This record gives sequence, C-alpha cells and structure tokens, in this order.
Amino acid sequence: MYKYPQAPFPYEQLVSEGTSRSRQEHEYELLDTGVFDQDKYFDVFVEYAKDGQDVDDVYIKITAHNRGSEDAPLHIIPQFWFRNTWSWFPPGEVKVPSLKKTGPLSIEAQHESLGPRWVQFEAAPAGNQPELIFTDNESNLKKLFNAANTSQYVKDGFHEYIINGNKEAVNNKEHQGTKAAGVYKFDKVPAGGHVEVRIRLNGQNSTEGVDQKKFDGVLQQRIQENEEFYNKLAINNLPDDLRNIQRQALAGMLWSKQWYHFDQRSWSKGDPIGPAPPAERRNVRNKEWKHLFIDDILSMPDKWEYPFFAAWDMAFHTIPLSIVDPTFAKKQLDLLTREWYMHPSGQIPAYEWNFSDVNPRKFCFRPRDLPCG
Repeated sequence: MYKYPQAPFPYEQLVSEGTSRSRQEHEYELLDTGVFDQDKYFDVFVEYAKDGQDVDDVYIKITAHNRGSEDAPLHIIPQFWFRNTWSWFPPGEVKVPSLKKTGPLSIEAQHESLGPRWVQFEAAPAGNQPELIFTDNESNLKKLFNAANTSQYVKDGFHEYIINGNKEAVNNKEHQGTKAAGVYKFDKVPAGGHVEVRIRLNGQNSTEGVDQKKFDGVLQQRIQENEEFYNKLAINNLPDDLRNIQRQALAGMLWSKQWYHFDQRSWSKGDPIGPAPPAERRNVRNKEWKHLFIDDILSMPDKWEYPFFAAWDMAFHTIPLSIVDPTFAKKQLDLLTREWYMHPSGQIPAYEWNFSDVNPRKFCFRPRDLPCG
C-alpha cells in the first residue's frame, strides 16, 4: 500500500528544509510539508497473485482510494521494463530484448533466455481504455552529464510525455522499446470512492485477456489460502492484533527476498565498454575477495531501502524465515559457507561495502543496573 498526495510532491521544499536545519533540530518530515492535510491523498493498493495452474500467470490488481472530501484526477501507470544489461557490451554482442504492442490492450515481451511473455491490460470502466506507450530503459545522459544520448528514447520519457506533454519522448511510431506502460487516466475519482485497474502477465498468448470474474476469483482464492496459512502458524488463543502483527512481520520477511548479483572480479575491472573505473578501485575495499561471486536469491536487510548483501542480517533473518520457509532459511546459511562466498581463510563475507569487516561486532546485552564484562 502506497500513499500518494494529490498535490505536487514537495521535492524542493524537502531539500531546502533538510539542508538548512542543524543537527539540533528535528528532521523535516513529509507530513510537515502539508501535502497530506485534509486527507487530500490516495491510498493505492497493489496486489499480486499467481494462477493455481500456471506459476508464470501473474494477476496484478491496483486499487486507488480517494481519501479526500473532493473529487480528484488520477493517472495510474503500470510499467514493465527489462533490466538494462545490454549497454554493458559492444553493440551487437548481446541481443536486446523487446516489448512490442500487439493489440489495443496487449504487449508481447521477447527475451533471449526468458522467452516470450505477454502483458494484457484491462479496459477501465466507462470505456476508459489505457494508452500503451513505449520508450527504452536507457539513462538520459544529456540530463545527467550533458552528453549525447545513445538512444532516441530514454527511461524518463514517460514523465516527459505525461507531465510535460512532450509527444516526441515516447516511441509512438513503432510502439516498441525495452520499457512499456499502460496509461489509465481518470478525470475524477469520487471523494471517498475508488478506481480499479487489472493487468495480467503470463507466458501464454491468451486470447481471453483480462476476464474480471476469473481475475477476482483467483485473487480471492489466494487470499483465502493466505489466511489459512498464517492462521496455522499463530499459537492458540493469540489475540487478533498480535496475530496480525505476526502475519505482517512474516510476510515482510518473505517480501524481502530478492535476486542479488555481485561479481567482485567484474566490478573491479568495470564494464567492457564505457569509462574505465578509477585505477584505485583494484586496491580499495574488498581487494582480497577476488573469488567472490554472488548470483542467488537472498534475504535483503530491506528490499526497499537497503537491498544489499549483509551476512549478519541474513543470519538473523533465518530465525523467522525458518517458520514460513525452512528450506530457504537453511539454504541461506549454507550459502555463506560455500567456496564462492567464504574466503579461503575461512572468513565469512560481512557486507557489500567491506567484506573483510569484523562481523558480527561485539555487543553487550545486559540489565541497566549491571555492567558489561
């Protein structure tokens, strides 16, 4: 669930106040800006569910609630893109994936190793059909470094098109790229009301598209299974509020799983093309860990704010994870002792910034009236 203010996001205000305050003053918070005053915001819920018969068939539902006392306009823009790894290599050395419009509400995705996938959008109520737009997942070098862009279309093209009205910022000719979106425009979301958007991502070129009845049936079934799963984990006679806390905590742990890739040798050398990394990179942190190669699903300290490798956090994570996924928890601990993680000396890598750091550090847990020692 995300909270979006109906007023423009106060970036400049946050930067100005944040940089002008001293250490003795309280941190300037988003609520202090007033953008959420009078409940003028949207609560946006995003739900994902897999089909019971096909794990590659993913149902996505977005529901936006207007919490204010007045009608308000809203754009909902579900986006799909390929992680950009092709720009690491000379042109033509790797095949660039593609997202291409194949119908008024459908996109075909092609990837060399993943194979084909299809994205299907629901026509919104009252004939509010989404507009499918495309760009490339390429950095805007001109904006970042005042250098020439390598692609006509860049990753912030959707912002330029929707917010600034720049029609040349998206590929409206071939209707393809490496980043795509469906733009749902709601002129008025009623005060206290809500709107819904449904999208389907699957590995079959299904002709049924987004069937609302089937779609909501799959979501409801997954919700019911979810309730049954967490209810079985709760101890007997656990109050509802504590049961909910336990459920949210365990669900948060599962949500923090993420694919993590780190190749120390490649990092020290830099990309095959592009500016060479500083010479000192080879002799700074982690220079003793040339063997380290991570390409696994790991439990992140926090997938949203701290998506990096940290053995200390991962070890603690295995305690609650052992309740909901003991196989995954055991594999996490096993990974730390594998030859592509552990140093030949037997040291376990600490965290991304300094694998050689002493980890865990020394802590003292004691009652307040007793000394450490």
